[in-house]
Amino acid sequence: MTPYEPWTPASVREVAVALFGPTWQTLLADAITEATGLTFTTVRIRHWYLSKNRRPIPGWLQDRLTPIFVEALLAHDRARDIAVRELNLRSPGAHRSIGIE
Repeated sequence: MTPYEPWTPASVREVAVALFGPTWQTLLADAITEATGLTFTTVRIRHWYLSKNRRPIPGWLQDRLTPIFVEALLAHDRARDIAVRELNLRSPGAHRSIGIE
């Protein structure tokens, strides 16, 4: 088995903000709940960022975060494809003006 870098609070925040935006904690908690069938709240996520009594990201969640993020990334790709298609229908080539191919 190839060793991997574990998810850290900083790496989770960086990817989650990029994928979920400003409400990333709520959307990540919802995605964890959906993926695992376990109720996961934003309170648990916020515990990873406390200055006192900080809690680590649970070991059982380490292997599940990557598939959760991959699914979110795929959803963004699907949304992007839909948006580009609709932009092209209404203004052909408009997406190129903002650097999207």
